[in-house]
Amino acid sequence: MAKRNITKSGIRSFWKHRLKQVLEQPALLTAIRLGAQEPAFVTQDWRKYWSGCHGTADAEIDLLKRAWEDYIRSGFDREHAEQYVQAYLALLGCVTQSRATRCSASERLLSRVLAFENCVLWDWAKEDCMGLVTSDWRNPALVSLRTLGLRKHDRNDSALLPLAVASLRYRSHLFYHYRKQRFLKNTDRNLLFYLSADVALRGRSFQLLQSLTNTFAAEWDSRIEERSRLFGVKVIGPFLEARQKRMRPGRRALRVLDVGSGSGLLLSGLLKMMFGRPGVVDGRAEVSLVDIWKSEPKRHFRRLGLGGELAMTEYICRDYRHWLSRSRSCARQDYDVICIFRLFHNLSSFRIGRAAPPGLRWGRYQFFPHLSDYYMAIARLLRESVLSRDRTQIANSIYGPVRLFNSNALLLDNGRSVLWQLLRMGDNVVIEDADMCREDLVQHLSDFGMKNVTAIDLTRSLRLSINHVYWIAKGKPPLPLRGEQIWPR
Repeated sequence: MAKRNITKSGIRSFWKHRLKQVLEQPALLTAIRLGAQEPAFVTQDWRKYWSGCHGTADAEIDLLKRAWEDYIRSGFDREHAEQYVQAYLALLGCVTQSRATRCSASERLLSRVLAFENCVLWDWAKEDCMGLVTSDWRNPALVSLRTLGLRKHDRNDSALLPLAVASLRYRSHLFYHYRKQRFLKNTDRNLLFYLSADVALRGRSFQLLQSLTNTFAAEWDSRIEERSRLFGVKVIGPFLEARQKRMRPGRRALRVLDVGSGSGLLLSGLLKMMFGRPGVVDGRAEVSLVDIWKSEPKRHFRRLGLGGELAMTEYICRDYRHWLSRSRSCARQDYDVICIFRLFHNLSSFRIGRAAPPGLRWGRYQFFPHLSDYYMAIARLLRESVLSRDRTQIANSIYGPVRLFNSNALLLDNGRSVLWQLLRMGDNVVIEDADMCREDLVQHLSDFGMKNVTAIDLTRSLRLSINHVYWIAKGKPPLPLRGEQIWPR
């Protein structure tokens, strides 16, 4: 019999179909084991999942069981969704209001309630819990945001349920929302992927999640074209156009360094736009990409027809702080532009805090009153996740998620500044980040006495509401930028 050639797209379709079958059944998907030859789906029936949780919440668990079964058998109908959500919220209220002493049984109940409809990504070889995946049509906390009309535009989904809990071998772990992936075409059903909130485990968590993307999806970011256009037309494009006018014929190739490049998808889209616009790039380009993921970025450049425009493509599989700390990386390399797209916020910290009306928001996260018990339960289960300095202690405060910029993201292993090192390698650094506000950047520049540096905040001029964008230049910026100079003051 002739051997069939199965494409990567065919493999992804096969595994998505397998997962769809699992998620349509009245069973709980508790783990996906990765690292072997193929993924393994681990499911539990209702009785096994709740074993060892008998006690004060028996009635609420039984009520949730009936609502959960009705919701699944109805094909996830909206009318049954409301009953399902109310049953889950009632169970949350029961476990958070209970005055039971802290013991293994009460902790197991808390863990089971919080991990309900969450699936652990389990590294088969290392026996570690490295990630979490959940569905927005089965997870009751996410379903509640739909039924209450609180769901926003896709780009804001990360702020709706930013923290989630999963357990493996009676140990609970905290995770934060990283990516959303449309599961089925022409539907509003999505898978949400979460990374480890433990900074020490986050690198391995990234790598495990990358292996899962190769199984279920071709690419992650649905906003690549939008972001490529933004940076190409309004940020980097004008700089390169001015550079070309200053350069003489026979000049060297354009040199670009992308730190935290991922698979190179954004940079390839950006360069495609640059080469496609007359008067922006005349000649070839040399690109260097740095990331901890094991990837093959050249495929994106080839797919976009950029092979002839690239004189060199270098991929460095290292943690950016380790790489920049190496002596060989310290030499002047004359990069024309250095890009850092959404990298630093991957090292942010996550906590549970409290806020009171009317300001039900902490940073980029809104606090939803109906999910206060959800975050209170996380605070009780994982005491280390509680913010040490609550904003308020008044009785009307509610619990919610807090995301804090980690200033160590700007420090090398030797204690030096990441930005100082990058400005030794090139005169212009472009930063896009969700958590590093202007106060964080100014504080860092001040701490390291970086006087011969100019920092421009482009966020408002670009009309951005989620991410911040900064241009940092050695000396004065190479051209007038439509933004606010925040350093030097």
